[in-house]
Amino acid sequence: MKDKNKKMDLLDMLCQKMGYENLSDLRYPYGRERLKMAEQIEQLKANDYSLQEWSDAVKYITGVSLPFLSSEVAVDYLEEYLHRESR
Repeated sequence: MKDKNKKMDLLDMLCQKMGYENLSDLRYPYGRERLKMAEQIEQLKANDYSLQEWSDAVKYITGVSLPFLSSEVAVDYLEEYLHRESR
C-alpha cells in the first residue's frame, strides 16, 4: 500500500502534470511542450525537492550531467534551458 503522505518523485510529478503516460516522454521536449514544462517547473519551489532530484531531472530532461551547488541553481538552469531552446 502506498504511503499517502509520501511526496511524489520530481520526475513522476512532472510526467503527471504534463499529462504524459510515460516518463520517457519528458526527455528532450520540443516546441510548446518546452514552454509548458517550464511553466510547471516555475510553479514549484526549488527546496521542495533535493539537489539530487533536481540534478537528476536536469540530466534526464536535457541529457546533460552538470554539478550544481544548490537546488535553486539547478532549477534556474532547467528553466533557462527550456525557455532558450523553445525560441
